[in-house]
Amino acid sequence: MMAASRGQSPMKRLLCIAVCCIGTVATAWGDDVWPYDPSPLLPFGAPNPAQTDVEARIFDSMIGVHDCRHVRTDYQTKEKTASNAVWTWYYDMNGFAIRDYYRFGDGAPVSLRIYNAESRNWHTWYFIGQGFYYVGEWVGGKQGDRLVFEKPDEEIGGRLFLSRLEYYDITEHSFRWKSTNYEKDSGESFVDWEITCQRRIGGAAYHSRTRSSGSR
Repeated sequence: MMAASRGQSPMKRLLCIAVCCIGTVATAWGDDVWPYDPSPLLPFGAPNPAQTDVEARIFDSMIGVHDCRHVRTDYQTKEKTASNAVWTWYYDMNGFAIRDYYRFGDGAPVSLRIYNAESRNWHTWYFIGQGFYYVGEWVGGKQGDRLVFEKPDEEIGGRLFLSRLEYYDITEHSFRWKSTNYEKDSGESFVDWEITCQRRIGGAAYHSRTRSSGSR
């Protein structure tokens, strides 16, 4: 998932502002108005019970705080850079969306994920926080035991690629993620980002509590 610094349209900048403000607005309204947003009672929020599709719950095991290790590979030089990171996931928009923060060094990207009940797909909008830059939209869902999301026409080094993001080896306590780019003309592919995550002790997911209470 790579991006060059280029200008934003007014619509993209508006979407950036909306994503950045969601958490603040939700906290201001309080539990009575949006009961499924993060709160002192539900620090990571909760899925809205009106969202009944099985596909709408594919991120349940990731909600919470994860300590991660990642490796990024430069497309031009093939140089690899490793770093520790923290990936934190919340339910948002009154339980109809997922908001997650990925923090490593001075990197501060954020994603907003919304489920489309008509297409049964998830839409993910990705932002680079330190540059206030909107990267793009990935669409997809569950394929077998993986979660797969794609974005066509990703420009890297002046060439067009299909960007594919995959979550795999998913358990109650851990998961892995990778970003693969497929060159459209030649079929060349390369992985530019790989992440391995382990749930932090005390960063329990919402779904583990709902199962014990019988509300799911």
